[in-house]
Amino acid sequence: MYRALRRMRVTRRILPSYTVPALLGTFALCLAACTDGDKPLRPDAAFTPYIPAFTTGHIPARSPILVRIAADQTWLDTSATAIQRLFDLDPAVEGTVTRPDAFTFAFQPTARLKQEQTYKVTFHLGQVIEVPAALSDFRFEVSTYRQGIDLKVTDLQPVSPSDLRWQRLQLAIYTSDDATGQDLEGCVTAEQAGRRLQLAWEHEPNGNFHRAIVDSVQRGDQPGEVMLRWNGDAIDSPDKGELAQPIPALGDLQLLGTETFSEGEQYASLLFSDPLDPAQELAGLAGIAGVEQVRLAVEGNKLRIYPGERLSGERQGFVAAGLRNVMGKPLGKDITVDLKFEEVKPNVRVSATGTILPSTDGLYFPFQAVNLNAVDVRVVRIYADNVAQFLQVNDLAGERELARVGRLILKKRVPLTGKDKAKANEWSTYYLALDDLIRTEPGAIYRISLGFRKAYSTYPCGETATTPMTTVEPEDDADEGGQWDNPYQDYWYYDEGYYYEEEYDYRERDEPCSASYFRNKGTVVSRNILASDIGLIAKGANDGSFVVAASDLRTAAPMSGVKVEVLDLQRRSLGSAVTDKQGLITLPRAAHKPFLLVAAKGDQRGYLKLDEGSALNVSAFDVQGESVDKGLKGMLYGERGVWRPGDSLYLTFLLEDAAHKLPKDHPVVLELSDPMGRLDQRLVRTSGVDGMYAFRCATAPDAPTGVWNALVRVGGTTFHRSIRIETVKPNRLKIQLDLGGDKLTAGAEARPVKLHSTWLHGAPARSLKARTTVTLTRGTAKFKGYDKYVFNDLRTDLSTDEITVFDGMLDAEGDATFPFDLELNDRAPAAVNANIVTRVFEAGGEASTDRTDITYYPFTAYTGLRTPEARNGWGTYVTDTTYRIQAVALTPDGRPLPDHALKAQVVKVSQNWWWDGDMDGPASYMNAPSSTILGEQDLRTDAQGRTSFNFRVNRPNWGRYVVRLSDPASGHVSAAQLYVDWPGYEGRSRRQDEQGAAMLTFNADQERYTVGANCTLTIPGSGEGRAFISLETGSRILETTWVELTGKETRFSFPITADMAPNVYAHVTVVQPHAKAVNDRPIRLYGVIPILVEDPHTHLEPVIAAPKEIRTDEKFTVAVSEKNGRDMTYTLAIVDEGLLDLTRFKTPDPWAHFYAREALGVRTWDLYDQVIGSFGRPLQRVLALGGSDQASPDAAARANRFKPVVRFVGPFKLKAGAKAEHAFTISNYVGSVRVMVVATDGERAYGNAEKAVPVKKPLMLLATLPRVLGPGETVDLPVTVFAMDAKVKNVRLKLEANELFTAEEGLERSLNFASTGDQVATFRLRMAERIGVGKVKVIAEGAGERATTSIELDVRMPNLPQTDQNEAVVEAGQRWEDAPQPVGIAGTNKAYLEVSTIPAVDLGRRLQYLIDYPHGCIEQTTSAAFPQLFLASVVEVDARTAQEMRRNVEAGLRRLKQFQRPNGGFSYWPGGSDVSDWGSTYAGHFMVEAERAGFALPPGLKDRWTAYMKAAVRDHAAGAGNGWSEEDRQFTQAYRLYVLALGGTADLGAMNRLRTTPKLALQAKWMLAASYALGNRKDVARDIITGLATTVAPYTAMAYTYGSDLRDEAIIAEALTRMDDRTTAAVVIKRIAERLGTEEWYSTQTTAWGLLAVSRLSMDKGVGKGMRFSVEVNGRTEERFSEKSVLRIDLPVPDGRRKVAVRNTGQGILYVRTVRTGVPMPGDERPANNGLAVDVRFQRMDGTLLDPQELEQGTDFQAVVTIQHPGIRGAYQELALTQIFPSGWEIRNSRLEGTENAQQNSWSEYQDIRDDRVMTYFDLAAGQQATYRVFLNASYVGRYYLPPTVCEAMYDHTVNARSPGQWVRVVKPGEVKAGR
Repeated sequence: MYRALRRMRVTRRILPSYTVPALLGTFALCLAACTDGDKPLRPDAAFTPYIPAFTTGHIPARSPILVRIAADQTWLDTSATAIQRLFDLDPAVEGTVTRPDAFTFAFQPTARLKQEQTYKVTFHLGQVIEVPAALSDFRFEVSTYRQGIDLKVTDLQPVSPSDLRWQRLQLAIYTSDDATGQDLEGCVTAEQAGRRLQLAWEHEPNGNFHRAIVDSVQRGDQPGEVMLRWNGDAIDSPDKGELAQPIPALGDLQLLGTETFSEGEQYASLLFSDPLDPAQELAGLAGIAGVEQVRLAVEGNKLRIYPGERLSGERQGFVAAGLRNVMGKPLGKDITVDLKFEEVKPNVRVSATGTILPSTDGLYFPFQAVNLNAVDVRVVRIYADNVAQFLQVNDLAGERELARVGRLILKKRVPLTGKDKAKANEWSTYYLALDDLIRTEPGAIYRISLGFRKAYSTYPCGETATTPMTTVEPEDDADEGGQWDNPYQDYWYYDEGYYYEEEYDYRERDEPCSASYFRNKGTVVSRNILASDIGLIAKGANDGSFVVAASDLRTAAPMSGVKVEVLDLQRRSLGSAVTDKQGLITLPRAAHKPFLLVAAKGDQRGYLKLDEGSALNVSAFDVQGESVDKGLKGMLYGERGVWRPGDSLYLTFLLEDAAHKLPKDHPVVLELSDPMGRLDQRLVRTSGVDGMYAFRCATAPDAPTGVWNALVRVGGTTFHRSIRIETVKPNRLKIQLDLGGDKLTAGAEARPVKLHSTWLHGAPARSLKARTTVTLTRGTAKFKGYDKYVFNDLRTDLSTDEITVFDGMLDAEGDATFPFDLELNDRAPAAVNANIVTRVFEAGGEASTDRTDITYYPFTAYTGLRTPEARNGWGTYVTDTTYRIQAVALTPDGRPLPDHALKAQVVKVSQNWWWDGDMDGPASYMNAPSSTILGEQDLRTDAQGRTSFNFRVNRPNWGRYVVRLSDPASGHVSAAQLYVDWPGYEGRSRRQDEQGAAMLTFNADQERYTVGANCTLTIPGSGEGRAFISLETGSRILETTWVELTGKETRFSFPITADMAPNVYAHVTVVQPHAKAVNDRPIRLYGVIPILVEDPHTHLEPVIAAPKEIRTDEKFTVAVSEKNGRDMTYTLAIVDEGLLDLTRFKTPDPWAHFYAREALGVRTWDLYDQVIGSFGRPLQRVLALGGSDQASPDAAARANRFKPVVRFVGPFKLKAGAKAEHAFTISNYVGSVRVMVVATDGERAYGNAEKAVPVKKPLMLLATLPRVLGPGETVDLPVTVFAMDAKVKNVRLKLEANELFTAEEGLERSLNFASTGDQVATFRLRMAERIGVGKVKVIAEGAGERATTSIELDVRMPNLPQTDQNEAVVEAGQRWEDAPQPVGIAGTNKAYLEVSTIPAVDLGRRLQYLIDYPHGCIEQTTSAAFPQLFLASVVEVDARTAQEMRRNVEAGLRRLKQFQRPNGGFSYWPGGSDVSDWGSTYAGHFMVEAERAGFALPPGLKDRWTAYMKAAVRDHAAGAGNGWSEEDRQFTQAYRLYVLALGGTADLGAMNRLRTTPKLALQAKWMLAASYALGNRKDVARDIITGLATTVAPYTAMAYTYGSDLRDEAIIAEALTRMDDRTTAAVVIKRIAERLGTEEWYSTQTTAWGLLAVSRLSMDKGVGKGMRFSVEVNGRTEERFSEKSVLRIDLPVPDGRRKVAVRNTGQGILYVRTVRTGVPMPGDERPANNGLAVDVRFQRMDGTLLDPQELEQGTDFQAVVTIQHPGIRGAYQELALTQIFPSGWEIRNSRLEGTENAQQNSWSEYQDIRDDRVMTYFDLAAGQQATYRVFLNASYVGRYYLPPTVCEAMYDHTVNARSPGQWVRVVKPGEVKAGR
C-alpha cells in the first residue's frame, strides 16, 4: 500500500482549453510560488510574474506536464522546432512539446511514465521569453501513482434464462491509475477444469474501472470452480492474486454471495446460482432477523431484501427452503446469512435547484448533510458592476473566471446544530441565512461552496473521541487573500478546498474511516445565489424587434417602473426603456445583436442572457415550417430540375417585402457556386418587375457535375436553391409508375404496381421492354399518432445489391402490372428507403428513365416501444427506479392490432459492442459475447393494440441495456438502448416525470381560420397567477398581453387579420406566484400552438391559351391572362417534358411557397428555470431542429449532341383585364412540351398554371445512336417512324451522312403502314478509320408529309496518342532531310519541325504531353499551364500558337478556382475536402508568376491563397505527420517561403527559423537559398549552399512533393539563376535538356519543372547567338533567322511522301528533329503487370461471370476491376484507374440513379464519370487490394472496341498494369451464341 509521509494542501486550477484526465490520481496546476517547505524542489517566488501555473503533485502516468506563461511577456523563438527543447526530465523521458493555447506549453511523453516514480522537471523558461538570467530554468517535480489491481466477482448469470448449462461470470476490476493503453486484459485469466475461458472486456472512459465477462462457464452434474488469477506485471503493478469461484452443480440452487447497500434505499442483495422465478409469491420467503417489514424483489439471479427501517451494524438474514429458480426447483433448505449494513458515508448536497432567490420567505440557502456535525462554507461575491462581464463566459450558475469579477468574502466553519438533533445515517436539511450578506450589495451574485473534512465526521469508526468540534476551524491559508490580488493569477476555473494528497490510498477511497475518503471533499457542492424578485420574459423576433415583460416573482403581477437596458457582448448599451403598467416595453431593432438584459428597480436586479443557446426550447411543440429572416421572403426558381454542362440557366428570384423595408433599386445579388463551393459567377440586379428579378446565366461546357448552389443575397438575408448539373439526355418516353400510395407494404396489404408508358407525343409505348430495379437503404418507420415510439431494431441487416422487381414487355397500350416483392431477411430494418429506377427501352436500345423514392414496410405486423424520457441532459436513466415501457402492435398501414402476442426482453450489452461494432451487417447485440438476457416477458395487446411492461435496474448494476420487443408472428423487432447509472449525490429520484412539468397544453376553438374570424384560446389553470399571451409569426411579434387566470379554465379571444396569414403562433406563458408555489409544481408553464390562416385574396389564377398540338418548325402562339382580370406579373417557360421528367419537375408554385406554414420566428427567453423553489423543464441548451474533362482531345465534346428544347421569357407585367401573346417556333424535335406560367401581383398574391402540349406531325422520326463512336466500329442506326394520320401509308426513308460513315446496306428504306402507329427501320453503318464530328440526317416522306431528324456526335479514339521522332545534329553548311511517316489513323496525325541551339529538348512533345494528360488534379492542371508562361519567349512561334498558349494559361488560372477551398488552399482534386500542401504552393507559384507576366487573376483567388500560405508558414511544425517525412516537410516549408518571397510577401522570420533547423534537407536548402536571393540576401543564399552538390541521386516520389531527381535539379537551376550564378546554372540546365530529349518517361511535374529550367536558360541573352537556316517543306524553301533558342514549324499532315529539309546557313551547330504524333488503331495493346496486378471481370447483376465478347441488347451487367498491390514496394499514392467502355455500352451513372451503395466500391479520392469512361483515383497500401464496380447496359447493336483497363501511378510510370483490349458485339435479343 502506498502512503506518503505528509499531507499537503494545494489550490487546484484546470486550464480551459486543454483537458487532462484527472482520475484516481491528482492533476494539479499550482501557483508557481507555492511554499511547502518539505518539497525537494521549491520554485522561487520570483517566477510568479512569469509562470502563474504548472503541473505538480501526483499525476496519471498518461498525463502531460504543463507550464503556463503569464500574459504580456516578450516572446522569443516559439516555433514548433524550438519548443521541442523546452523540457528536460530526470529520469529522462522522450516526448513532444505542443501549445494547447497561446500561453501554455505541454510536454506529452511518447510512452507512459513509469509508475510510482518521481520526475524532476526543468523548464527552460529563458528560451521562450525574456527573463533575468537567474530565472532561465524553472525546476519542479511530479510523481506518478503506484499502479494496483483490485478484482471481485459481481455476478453469475446463465447465457439464457431457459438453459442453465452455460453461465457467464461478471467481474469488476479496479486499477489505481488510468490503465488506458496498457495490457490490462493480459493480466487476468480464467480457467475451468483446465480449460482456458475467454474474457470479454468493457473499459470505462476514465481508465480506472473495468468490467469483464468470463464466457462459457459450464455447469455440469458435479460442482466445479472457476480459477481467477491476476498478475500486474504487464501494467507495471506488483499486485498478484487468485480467487477460486465455486460453480454449483446443475440443478443445485445455491447461495453464492451477499452484498449490502446503504446509499439511498437500503437493501441486501443475495446472489444465487440460478435465475429466480420472478412470478413466485415472495412474501415470507426471506427476511432479516429483528425487522418486522421487508420488501422482496427478484432480478435475475439476485434476491433483494429491502428493510422497512434503517439498519446499521451486523444483522442476520434468512431464506426459506421454498424459494424457487426459474425451472421451478426449490432451494430445498432454510439458510441464514450474515449481513453487515454500513453507516451512510459523510456527505453534503444541495437539493434545491436554481440561482435566483426571491424574498418570499426570507433569504435562506437550503442544503442537506448526513453524518456530519459541521461544514466549511466559502462565499465569493461577484460584484454587481461585474455581473455583465461574468455572464460573457457563464450563465447565472457558472464559475469560470471568478477572480476577474469577484472576491472571496467569507470562509468559515458552520456547526450543524438545530432544535432537532440530526439522526445518524439520515439526511437532514439545513438553511444558511443570507440576509445580512446579501444586503451589503444587492444585485451581486454570491457563490456559496460547501465542503467538509474528516474532523467533522460523525461516522462511527471506533476511534477515541477527538477534540470537540467547536474548537476546530478550517486550515488558514495565509496567501489565499493574496491570490485574489495577484495580477498574474489565472483563475479560468476556480476550485477551492483541500484534500489529503499524500495520505491517499486508492484501496480506501470509499472507506469513511480513512483519510483517503476525504480527498477532494473541500468543496463538494457549489451554488450561485442572486437575490431578486424581478421576473423577466424577453421575446426577440427575426425582424430584430424585442418585447420584454417584467413581473413580480412573489405575486406574478406585472411590474411597472423597471428600467430595462440592453447590452451587447462587449457590454455596450444598445438602448433602454422603463416598463409600463403592464410591465411591458418594446425595443426597436438594435444596431447589432443584443446579448444581455439588465433590469433594475430600486435595489432589485435581474439579468437575462439573450444568446441563442439560452432561448427556451420549443422543439417539443408544433413550430416547424419555413423560416423568415428580417421580414423578407423569397423564392428562387428555374425552368427545370436539371441542366447539362454548358446549358443556359433561366433563374428567377421572386421577392416579398411585405413591410416595404427595402429602398428602391436595392441590389439583389445572385451567386452561383459549383459543387465544391467555389463561386462560379456573380450577377447583380437593381431593378425588377413587381419583385421579379430575372437572372440569365450559363455554365461552361466542362463545368463540374453535381449539385450546385444558387444563393440570392438581399436586405441582409439570403435565399438559396440547389441546382443540378449532370450530363443528362432527355427522355423520349413518358413513364408513369403508380405505386398505390405514399408507401409500399408487405403481406395482405400489399398492392400491385402499375406501369404505364407512352411516347412523349402521346402514342403508346407499344410492346417495348421495361425494367424496374430497386436499391435499398435504411429508413425510419413512422406511424401517425405514434411519433414517440421506436420501431427499429438497434442493428439490422440489409443487402444493398440492386434488385430487379420487373423485367418484361409492355402490352400494346404500354401497360404492365407487377407485384413489389422484395425478399428481405428477418433482420431487415422496420422500413427501408426504396430507390426505384424504371427504364423503358426503345427498339434501338435508347432508354428513358424515371427515378422515385418511396418507403417500403417489409413486415406484415409491427411492434413499437416508447421509453420514458431521461430526466437529465446526459440522457441517462438512474438505478433503483421503475420505468414503464409502453408497447404497441400495428399493421403496416398503422392500424392497431388488438389481442396480439408480443415478447419483451431486457439485455445487458457490452460497452465495447456498442462503440466498436458496426451498425450494419449480420452481427447482433443478441449474440455478442458479453450480452446477457436478464429477463423475458410475454405480452398481449389490448383492444387499442397497446400494452406495457416495467424496466428497472437496481444498484450496484449499471451500464448499457437494450429493451427489445419482438412480434413472433411477423418477425419484426424494435429495440431501444438505455444507459443506466447511479443517481449520484442526489440519491434515487422520487419525483414523477419531470420532462413535461413545464409544458403547457392549451387549445384553440378551430384548426383553421379565414381573415375576419375570431379565435378563442382555452388556457387551463388553477385560478392562481397570470398568463402572458404573445401572438407571433415567422418574423415578428403581433401582440402581447397579460391575462389574469380565473378558475380551472381561462378563455382569451382575438380577431384574425391578414397579417396572420399563412399562420400565427399563440405562445402562452403561465406564471404562478412564488409565494403560492409548492416544490412539485412549476412556477412557470409555457406552450405554443399554430393557428392556420388563409386569405382568399392572395390567390392569382393565370390562364394559358395554347394550341392543342404544336407542329415542328411551325410558328405557334401562347396567350396569357388572369382568370379574374387582376393585375399580374409573370414569367413564361416552354420546356421539353423529357427534360422535366428526369427529375419529376413540378411547375414552380409561388403561392404554396410564400404561404407555406412559417416556422416560429420569435425566440423567447425567461429566467424562471433559475428560480429557487421552482422546477422548470430541464432544457438541453442546443439549437432546436425546426422548422469537365481535362483529358485528351478526343474527350472534349465538340459535337452539340443534346440541344435542350427550352424557351423562357419574362417577367412581363399584365394590366388588369388584359391578355398577352407570345410567339415561338420549335425545330428538330418530336415529343411534348410543358407551358408554365408563374405569377405575382407584386404584393402578396401569387399563382401558377401549366399545360402540356404535344409537338408532333402526321409523320415523325426518332433516330438512335450511341453518345460517341470509334474508328472502325459498326453500329445499327434504328429509326422509329410514326405515322399518326391514316393517310400516311407508304413512307420512304433516306439517310444522309458525312465522310465518317459508310452505309453497309444502302441509304434508303421503305415502310408500309396499314394503320396508324410506329415502325422501326434500321441502317447498318461502318465508321471510317479516322476521328472527327460525325453527322447523320434521316429524311422521311410520305402522303405529302416530310420529317427530318439530325444527329451530331464525336468519333473519338479511346487510346492515348503515340509519338515518334527523327533527330539530327546539323553542322554549319550541312543539309538534313526527312519524310515524316504517319503514326496513327487519319484525323489524329500531326507533325512539326523543331530547330534549336541547345540539345534537342523536344519542347513541343513534352508540352503536349502535359496538355494531353488525362487526369486533371491540381498538380497536373498547374503543370500543363505553367511552362506556357515562358515558352513563347523561348520558342519562335506564330501569332496563332502564341495566342493559344496565352489562352491555355488563362484557362489554367480559371480552373484553379475549382480546387480552392474556403481557407484559401487548393485541394488535390476539384471539390476535395482536404488541402494539398505541396499542390497549394505549386499552384500559387504558377499564379504569382502569371501575375508577374501580366495575366489577370480571377477575383479573390490570390488573396485567399495568400492568407492560407501565411497561416501554413506560421503553423509549420517539425515532426513527421500523416506519412510525411521530415525532409518533405522542410522542403514544402522552404517552397512556401520561396513563393511568398516571389510574390513580394517574404516572411524573413520564418526563413530564419527554417535556416537554423538542424539537419535541413538538401532540397530545402536550395529552395531556401532561392528565397533569400529574391530578398536581395544573396550572401546568405550562397552561405546556405556552400559545399552542396548540384546533382541529385535518382529517385521518384509518388506523393507528397511528387518529386524526382530531375525535378530537384531543375529547382537547383532555379536557385542558381536567382543567385546570378548563370554559369553553373547553364551546366545543370543543359544536363536537364539532354534528359528531356530522350524517350524516358517523366511525371507531369518533373516535365513542367524541366521545361521551366530550359526556359530560364534560353531566355538568357548570353546563351547562343541566334539561328540562321533555310527550311524546305514540300518543295518550298524559306530562309529563317531567330534570336530565340528554339524554333518550331508546323508541318503538313505526315504521309511518308512529303519531305522536309533543313540547311544550316549559320556559324553554330543546330539541333534538328521532326516529331510526329497520332493515335493508332486499337488492337495491338498487350497486358502488363508492373508493380501492380489488375483483374477485370464482367459480371451479371447477380454476381455470376459474364463474357463481354457478345452481349444481348438490354443486358444490365457490371465491370468489376480489382487492383492488387503485390507488396514488394511501399505504399502507392495517386494511382489512376482508367476504364474506357465500348461506344455501344451505356454507363449507368450511379449518381443519377442513386445506386452508389449498391456498387460497394473501395475508397477513392476522386471519381470522374464521363460519357464513355470512368476514371478513379486512389491510394493503395502494400499488400492490399481495391475493387471498383461500374454498372453498365449493353444498349446499341453493333461491333465496338473495348479498350484496355489501365491503372498507373501518376508520378512513377514504372508502376502500371493494363488488361488486354478486345472487340465486342451487342446483338439483338435472342441472337447470343450458346454458352455466352
